Amino acid sequence: MLNLIFWPRTTADTYNYGATVSFTADKAVQYSNQLMPPGEPMHTWRSITGNENGQDYIGLPLLQHGVEYYWESTISDLKGKIQTQVLFYDEDDAELDRVILEDGKGTFVYPDDAQSYTIVLVNIHHEQFTFHYGVLTEAETAIHHNWEMDIQNQQIFVYPDQAAQRQAAPTLQLTARNAGSFAFAIPDEGPLVGVFGSTLQYRDSDWQHQQQAIIQTKYPTVATIQATSAATTALRGLLETTSQNEE
Repeated sequence: MLNLIFWPRTTADTYNYGATVSFTADKAVQYSNQLMPPGEPMHTWRSITGNENGQDYIGLPLLQHGVEYYWESTISDLKGKIQTQVLFYDEDDAELDRVILEDGKGTFVYPDDAQSYTIVLVNIHHEQFTFHYGVLTEAETAIHHNWEMDIQNQQIFVYPDQAAQRQAAPTLQLTARNAGSFAFAIPDEGPLVGVFGSTLQYRDSDWQHQQQAIIQTKYPTVATIQATSAATTALRGLLETTSQNEE
């Protein structure tokens, strides 16, 4: 599984006091707080249930005990220094351990006795930065796969390191937003094209037809089309109908 993590628009887990926070059209967040004390968390992603717009959500995926995972942040315009930490908690919400990921990326093992975890951006001494997205996946997946993002068209392309496999027809997965996170199942063979959008976008006919045109231009042949939630089935039906008509 590969999880694409954005900074959600809810500010409950963001350090807002004295901060300038701007959300851009391409889902990035520009953050600046030059008076913030060192060691304070600027933003926290949580695996426990939260609430956004009156709906419960889990911001981070549940992990398997004893499995090694890989996290990578895409950050630009950084002036100063920030740090990424992964914190693990027991059933009483007491901290068990933490791992510091240098340069915003690295691996960690989910402890056997952990019940939840957070990923935190911590201020060291920053002036500003732009957070684009994070990727969380199994370390084994990160070793044997690469990925390319197309933020404008809301697509991610994940391909195995074997050249022959990369040339195969991709699996197409359509997934809807869950408080800023999107999950994609990595196929056993061949590349993956993941489309990520909000539930409202998937229900908008104009957006559906825009995605249809982009997908059919970039990937005229796909192995399978998978809809991961009820909201995505309309676009799947549109793509399948068009494919059948072409045949």
